[in-house]
Amino acid sequence: PLFILFSSSFHPLFITITQIGKFISDQQLNNIMQHCFLVVILSLLLLLNAVSAEIEVCEERSRTPGRPERQYFSYSSWLPSLETMHEWKGLTLVDDECSSTQHWHQTVVNFQKFIYNNSIIHDLTLDMIESWNKLITNPATPELNCNITSSGTLCNITSITDFLDAINCIIRIAPPFHGSNLIGVPLAAFMTGFDATLSGQTLFRIPEWNKHFQNILCQYNHFLSSNLSDYVFRRDGSWVKNADQWNVTIWELDSGSNESYPWYYNWNSFFTRHFKNPSKSRPISSPNDVNVIVSSNDGALFRWRKNINRTQGFWFKDMPYSLTDIFKSHESTQQAKLDGLPDRFANGSIFQTFLDPFNYHRWWSPVDGKVVLFDPMKIDEAPMYFSKIVLPDYQGSTTYSLPYLLQTNSRGILVIDTTGYANIGYVCIIPIGMVEVSTIVFTVGINDEVHKGDEIGYFQFGGSSFALIFEDLAKYNKHIEFTNGTRRFLPNAPLPQPTPKPNQQEVIVSVGAQIAQIHHYTQN
Repeated sequence: PLFILFSSSFHPLFITITQIGKFISDQQLNNIMQHCFLVVILSLLLLLNAVSAEIEVCEERSRTPGRPERQYFSYSSWLPSLETMHEWKGLTLVDDECSSTQHWHQTVVNFQKFIYNNSIIHDLTLDMIESWNKLITNPATPELNCNITSSGTLCNITSITDFLDAINCIIRIAPPFHGSNLIGVPLAAFMTGFDATLSGQTLFRIPEWNKHFQNILCQYNHFLSSNLSDYVFRRDGSWVKNADQWNVTIWELDSGSNESYPWYYNWNSFFTRHFKNPSKSRPISSPNDVNVIVSSNDGALFRWRKNINRTQGFWFKDMPYSLTDIFKSHESTQQAKLDGLPDRFANGSIFQTFLDPFNYHRWWSPVDGKVVLFDPMKIDEAPMYFSKIVLPDYQGSTTYSLPYLLQTNSRGILVIDTTGYANIGYVCIIPIGMVEVSTIVFTVGINDEVHKGDEIGYFQFGGSSFALIFEDLAKYNKHIEFTNGTRRFLPNAPLPQPTPKPNQQEVIVSVGAQIAQIHHYTQN
């Protein structure tokens, strides 16, 4: 109904502007369109806020004594409970050196100027902060409340300066453990709640806002690649104290021994670490059988789908896949190389997984073949880092919205031709950045021959997902069955839920392990 209302109300306005455009310059037309768009957004926000308030009242009226409170399920181990995140914020984001505007990084200073130089962005930012503060102090949502008072907690950010102080602080720390609880993506932990408000989701769909976040994250990645981030791997570092959680014994250490410190010379060195013995830790399934497809990455299954559409509205609740959006770039040179892929993969299959912070973050080839069409590329046009479809998502992880992120966030594209091996046409490999991950590195190029288990690239810091796309194999008189060799994977499970189903468990996949089998259609 809201869509119909605003379509009917504003469509004539845009038609009129288009006609006016015949008599004014392109720049003037762009300025008018931008202002009209922002007016529409603000009008919609006002209406949605009113609707949201009424829904909240209705929900409160519908509560009955003894009714269990809403539960929010944290998925993929990147973040702990909301209570723990509140406590971490209160004890961490109070450092005078960290929170002084005199020591803001230039990217944060630029972000501040952007916010204050645009009245609409400024008002949306204030509303985002105020909306979250109302939730964490609302008796009707006790599961979200921030009650920590020690050290003058900053989990209740009250101003834009507080907001920027905290960001400036976070980009100077490595992902820590808070006690035994991992804060795997500190910026996502901080943004938890802000990004779930109406104003927050509006901001994280504005390219200029995301461009500033991209610059901030590039600085963060620079810090994580420097020895300033090695302190968590020193003798008293939180990752050393919690080494049993990530099985330090199977990994190569920069120091060469767990008796020497720091174990890793910077955070990204740890994040891209190697196995001591890859063939033992991650053996390749059926290395000589070209009809066995193996996982490109460690992680857990999100879901797989067959008969994926060339074009689809991927922003709907069930987030169907849209090939034209997956293979879309605003850079014309990239788009020219991608144009034929939606048709080639139409009606094919997709297998999507996500990684946790303890996983191996390097990727291996899932098939034998040759890299074709172009050097592996990265689509990186100001991705919508904290934009989500599934809300509320108060645990901070964007795992619920993975298919949406595949079509909106930073992602890599690599195509392998299986001719002469499995003969199933092209296989597309897509690493996907999530929240504050933005660095995707390929280690192969066009015309390189690859075999199952060969390294093809890696992620640098952050949450991440991975997708493999296959053609419609009926073209080759074949079909694909997603199975680990002993049982089939369920197509819709395990779909993350804000409240997990009874006995719901992650389906773990390991790099190099079988995820699919290719079969020939039998002749009748």
